[in-house]
Amino acid sequence: MVQRTLRMLTLMMVCTSILQLSPVQALSCGEPPKVSNAILNSIHLGKKSFNLEDVVVYQCGLGYHLVDRSSDISITCKEDSAGSTAAWTPVQFACTMKMCNPPQSILNGDYQPNDNFPYGSTVTYSCDKGYSLVQSTAKATLTCMDDGRWNKNAPDCELVQCPEPPQTPNGSFERRTRYDFSTSIRYSCDKSFTLIGRKNLVCTFTGEWDGNAPECKVVSCPFVDIEHGNLYSRFKPTYGYREKVKYECHENYMFEKESFMECQADGTWSTLPVCIENMCSSIQPITYGDHHPHHLNKVPNGTTVTFSCNSGYNMIGNAHLTCLEGQWDKKTPYCEAQFSAVPIAVGIVASIVLGLAAAIGVFVFLKKRRKQ
Repeated sequence: MVQRTLRMLTLMMVCTSILQLSPVQALSCGEPPKVSNAILNSIHLGKKSFNLEDVVVYQCGLGYHLVDRSSDISITCKEDSAGSTAAWTPVQFACTMKMCNPPQSILNGDYQPNDNFPYGSTVTYSCDKGYSLVQSTAKATLTCMDDGRWNKNAPDCELVQCPEPPQTPNGSFERRTRYDFSTSIRYSCDKSFTLIGRKNLVCTFTGEWDGNAPECKVVSCPFVDIEHGNLYSRFKPTYGYREKVKYECHENYMFEKESFMECQADGTWSTLPVCIENMCSSIQPITYGDHHPHHLNKVPNGTTVTFSCNSGYNMIGNAHLTCLEGQWDKKTPYCEAQFSAVPIAVGIVASIVLGLAAAIGVFVFLKKRRKQ
């Protein structure tokens, strides 16, 4: 009995020693799960193992925010119901990208694109035609920041301005304090000077004038006489720039082209009027006929030509053509063969006689056959 008791005590001591040498392994959780568009709080970064009841906290990434601001952004390392393993509690939150409100609208301008403004997106402003960005706010691009606000204020647009118009010697224009887009200015020359070029310049949407300033010059063209013609306009020894002078041709003459000429900027006349003899083109011979008088080349103005047809032909049209101011007054006639009624009548009679003779011959032939 005593030995049995000693044996039991020895066994208990051995078991106690074994338990003391081999302690029970504690439960733990591994790295927390990754959550889209979220990061762990910096105090948890780099840690590989977590004890039971350890809590880790997340935060949404740059440019993102909680879909539901009341959501729990932490998870806890928990022992399962069987007490055999540990795991993280489910993630109960979500992060979505931050959005900016539509940027400010501006007068005389707009921005693109004009919808959907997520974090990091940009919009670019532009001004309407004839307007430009104000220099103090010349940066036309805005960026949506991580706090859901735009990085700066919208720019302003103002009317395009042109510089002072170019000066012209011996001339002037109406001065103004500023020359906005579409402004028109008018030049004028001093007394005894003539304006060469455009009278008006307009300020364009690019901020430039639409042309060069005109010139103011003393321009004069001397009177010129022409052959076979007289001056029709008022006579002057000299004429000014762009002044026109008109002429008239002598009798039986006409203008080859223009009846006037114009004084040009270099003090010379444009094409000088030329008077040529007022003649008609030569008459072409007609078939089965003739005309008188004959002219080989040109026919003088006022000449009348008479046509005639050969024997056996009739004239179709007017027999007399007159040359008036270089043109024939009528169309050239032509000759057509005559048709006589006598040959037709003879033909008809001959046809009747031949027909009767043939009928009589047939009658006699049939009568002889019956007698036989």
